[in-house]
Amino acid sequence: MDTSEVNGKPYLPIFLQEIAAKVCYDQAQGKTREWREGVKLTELKGFLDEQSLTTITDYLYNEIDIYENSVLLLGNQFTTPLSNIAVDFYRFYIADTINYQGKKAVDMAFIPKVKGNFGFTGNMLIALDGSYQILQANFTIVKDINLNFVQDLVIEQDFTEGPDGQYLLEKERIVIDYNLTKKGIGFFGKKTVHYRNHLFDQPIESGLLQGTERVMEAPDARQLSEADWRQLRLEPLSPQESNTYQMVDTLQTVPAFRRTLRLISFLATGYTAVGPFDIGPVNSFYSVNPVEGFRFRFGGRTNLGFNERLQLDAYAAYGFRDERLKGGLALLYFLRENFERNPKHYFRLGYNRETRFPGLYVEFIDTDNVFLSIRRGAADRMLLLDSYRAQYYVGNQQNLTTTLSLERLS
Repeated sequence: MDTSEVNGKPYLPIFLQEIAAKVCYDQAQGKTREWREGVKLTELKGFLDEQSLTTITDYLYNEIDIYENSVLLLGNQFTTPLSNIAVDFYRFYIADTINYQGKKAVDMAFIPKVKGNFGFTGNMLIALDGSYQILQANFTIVKDINLNFVQDLVIEQDFTEGPDGQYLLEKERIVIDYNLTKKGIGFFGKKTVHYRNHLFDQPIESGLLQGTERVMEAPDARQLSEADWRQLRLEPLSPQESNTYQMVDTLQTVPAFRRTLRLISFLATGYTAVGPFDIGPVNSFYSVNPVEGFRFRFGGRTNLGFNERLQLDAYAAYGFRDERLKGGLALLYFLRENFERNPKHYFRLGYNRETRFPGLYVEFIDTDNVFLSIRRGAADRMLLLDSYRAQYYVGNQQNLTTTLSLERLS
């Protein structure tokens, strides 16, 4: 167990991710590329894959530039105290004058004039040497705003003087306390970033700025040894952080913890594992429409316990008004290490006998999703189609994909 330095709440660390990366910026092209040399994280085997966890953390903790007029944080735009409209948005107070990093600095506190506005409260240390550089910034959120179950949020940034006299971001820390209620069970998210070894006016390695994806990952980034990580880390892990990897492996042998993970995985994906099969999606097991009436469906897919490269997906459905049986069967063969690894590369062969509303096409959910049972207007005409489909799909690290599909309807 550990204790949060934000509000003193006790918590149990269950997820840790480390990323070592080079960040390249070309001012002429206006391009930024992050090349990740190492990625290491605690594994929740059978529940969440590594790429999914990395994507989630990247989304939750966007980079924050306090010199911008606004920053995007947790899906909301926050006006910064250095914005062009800051004097109209914030109240500023000189709290103290101190010496910091050998410089005389003013401690400037700030708070939004209207507490319900999406802004920050906190303080900044500003150099009084004529440059008025920000030496340190500490931001929190106003308690009066509604930020989707976020109880506390802290942003800390430390700046250091660079070779040309400009101040560069040296360390950033973000702590978020997610909680349904103020005293209920929730979870903390903490991100710490260290910036070192800045180089200016240097040629960038050939190929690093190619493509459209901002973040790239070395092929062996997730296979580095502990000796490699000791060299890559800019700051050693704390004792609690060092023990997290082993502790999570131990926790996954505890039945209560595994039940909790299964519940979270079920709510997130709609599937629940039964041996080598995943039963689901549960949100399509029951639906209703004017043509089929009450419609029941049951199906599932194989998981890694069945085969790492071959995945079978099948279901059967029955409507009690039209009294017709529908169903589908698909076979996917993956050409990479296993079908959870990204980017995806596979062949797919499938057959469906299914109903379809003319003109209705949904891409990411099933048409018999229970939430689509609620609709406006007349929906009393449907097509019953036999569909045969062959598909070849390949993706790359730049998130560019190539898909070739052949489909026959009858």
